[in-house]
This record gives sequence, structure tokens and C-alpha cells, in this order.
Amino acid sequence: MTLRPMTFAEAEHFCDLYSILKGEVLCGSGDQQYIIDTVAVAPFDRLNKWIFVYFFLETNDLQQSMDFYKYSDLDVVLMSRDMANNEIIYKDLRSYLLEQQKTYAHGSFAVRV
Repeated sequence: MTLRPMTFAEAEHFCDLYSILKGEVLCGSGDQQYIIDTVAVAPFDRLNKWIFVYFFLETNDLQQSMDFYKYSDLDVVLMSRDMANNEIIYKDLRSYLLEQQKTYAHGSFAVRV
């Protein structure tokens, strides 16, 4: 399945809609669970998404972390920060929902699992 980028309005809408995922397990099991603590608008492509997440780990500021990105192709990421070990785990929203076998449907973003 090919995913298309979101507009800013769409990404912001999904951030608000799926902020309820905060506190859920992003990945891992047992003692090594990563809990979602941030739902954010991020760049769509993998490289810029990684840069955004790295900046967020360093600054803890979503707006400042997006300042470098000048394009309109966006996505939504779920993040889990472990400040003690200075690491962050992230996954795009649509991949997470597919893995969890949850329905993600809104206009052209419909995914049936």
C-alpha cells in the first residue's frame, strides 16, 4: 500500500484525534515497553522524519524541531522518549494502527484491516 502525504490541516486533525493514544504501548514487551508520550505532525519522508525526531530529542520543542522543514508533505508520528538514556522511539501513525489492527479511516486515508 502506498501512503500519500497529509496536508498540515489533515495532520493536525489526526494529532488531535489520536492524542488518546498517549499512554499506550508503542512497542516492546515486559520490562522493555516504550509508552507513547507524544503525537506530533512530522515530515512525511523517512530522512526528514528522522531529522525531526532527532531535533525533538535534543530540544524537546515540537515547533523548533519542525523549523528546518520547508515542504508541505506531512505525516503524524507517535513517539516515546527515554530521557534517562537519551533515546527516542518513533513510528508513523498509520503503521502503528495497521500493526495494532485498528481502523484508520478518513477520506483518502482509509485503511481496512
